[in-house]
Amino acid sequence: MLIPVAGLAVLDSLNPSALAVTVYLLLATKHYTSRVLVYMASIYFSYLALGLLLFVGVGSLTDRLGHAVRGVVASDFGYIGQGVVGAGLVTYGLLALRRPQPPQPRRPRSHSYAAVALLGVVVTVVEIGTALPYLGAIGIMNGAKTLLPEALAILAAYNLIMVSPPLLILVGYRLLGDRMADQMEALGRWFAAQATSLWLNLLAGAGALLVLNCLAHFEVWKLIS
Repeated sequence: MLIPVAGLAVLDSLNPSALAVTVYLLLATKHYTSRVLVYMASIYFSYLALGLLLFVGVGSLTDRLGHAVRGVVASDFGYIGQGVVGAGLVTYGLLALRRPQPPQPRRPRSHSYAAVALLGVVVTVVEIGTALPYLGAIGIMNGAKTLLPEALAILAAYNLIMVSPPLLILVGYRLLGDRMADQMEALGRWFAAQATSLWLNLLAGAGALLVLNCLAHFEVWKLIS
């Protein structure tokens, strides 16, 4: 269970919105370190809280529906369904890559700490419905009948992985300062132009992990060897 969940977290860390806004804050604000940290902290704790609510909600729903539903989720049929969903994500991601549309990254109108924190919360709430890697990880944990303390630890680690790229960019910019300004501007333009493609690749990658998790459950590798 941990390997596919970790893989989904790595894919989720390529979130174009978080990366683009981080680069913007580095270039547009004077005290950028604290603002980037506030922005990423708001995303981290918002995603963690929503993830826990979803995990508990799905678990409570299956409890109310009974052991039969839980059995289906963790059964061979449930893993086949996971593989079908994964194959669908891979297909959609690859086909949609042929016609990507330029995104409009959200940027804070105000650079105050409150505005930056609010932006992180709003981005989280708006994007949670399309955060398929995160939803997939929660589904995997529910399918594995993960206990709440374990789920909290896994989700905390998941979100730490997810926010690590913007934090690494911040550290690099702190170390190199103005020597990275041109590279940061180029990186910001690249994110603005490639965010749609990045997201579609993210969907395809998440789907591939779900397919691999299904194949691992049925031990397809033994049949091949």
